[in-house]
Amino acid sequence: MFAKTKTFYGWYVAICCSLVYFFVNSMTLFVPQNLFPRLMEEFSINQAEVSLTVANTLFYASFLSPISGILIDKYGVKIVIRIGIIIMALIYSFYPFASSIETLYRLHILMAVGLVMSGLGPNVIIVSQWFKKHRGKVVGMVVASSSLGGATMPLMISPIVNNPNLGWRWGFGLLAVLFWLFAVIPVYKVIKPEPESMGLNPDGVESTEEDEIEAKDNIPLKQALFSRALWCLGIGSACLWFSIQGLNSQISIFFEQEAGFTAQQSVFLFSILFWFSFIGKFGFGALSDKLPKRTVLLLSSIVLFLGSLLLFDFSTSELTLTRNTTQLSLFTI
Repeated sequence: MFAKTKTFYGWYVAICCSLVYFFVNSMTLFVPQNLFPRLMEEFSINQAEVSLTVANTLFYASFLSPISGILIDKYGVKIVIRIGIIIMALIYSFYPFASSIETLYRLHILMAVGLVMSGLGPNVIIVSQWFKKHRGKVVGMVVASSSLGGATMPLMISPIVNNPNLGWRWGFGLLAVLFWLFAVIPVYKVIKPEPESMGLNPDGVESTEEDEIEAKDNIPLKQALFSRALWCLGIGSACLWFSIQGLNSQISIFFEQEAGFTAQQSVFLFSILFWFSFIGKFGFGALSDKLPKRTVLLLSSIVLFLGSLLLFDFSTSELTLTRNTTQLSLFTI
């Protein structure tokens, strides 16, 4: 169907990879984090106990990610992402029927398996095979899709979640149905692992001698492991993810229980945070096609640092988190 059109098939692949990551990352991390206040009420648990759900996913995913890479190298990204997407679909289908917090703990541990097999890594690998000239934009689009999910999914199910006759189970159940339709089906029907499988070249153009030289210019694994750049990027990414996920896991609870926002206002602010994250990820991805990657990395780090300062109240001698609604609203931007 798509092959008969004049549009380069890689764009359909990129859109579907973005859809997959849109659902996988959001339903694994952002939606549960936004549901924390509701889960605390239903299971009579505290902040630390509810936070263990997503924490379990991230903890086990950190150890499973290298294994996922090994499986991709051995069996190919197509097989890995197809197995991963089915694992996630089954977990999401069981999620609304969880009868205890212990059940959610187990489901979130299993999510780690599906996350590393169908999350960011496999999708970036696929789109990187399809694009060279526009790789920064396309990877930025895939990465930004998770923030788009964080911006829209909690807001979309908010009327259901906050309806006393329905609740979070019906809200998450709706997302599970959408996942089967808009994530599982594209993985099996649309996404192809590389352009060569369809007799195409990256970007839909004829390959050049320069491209062939670039393809051969690979860095051996041993050399990469002893590279200072790799370790700097790895440690930097770890610190960044720790900070962001730590904030995401507590911010809905903070908005409702300490800053005085209603449940609807909390969801709205959570959504705004991810709308601007979506814009930033795609924007910096596109910028990386124009400017040196180090410059883009530095600019994004400065923006993150300045934004984090808005969380604090500097009006007193003791450093505390602000309760100022205007300041917190600006922080989400």
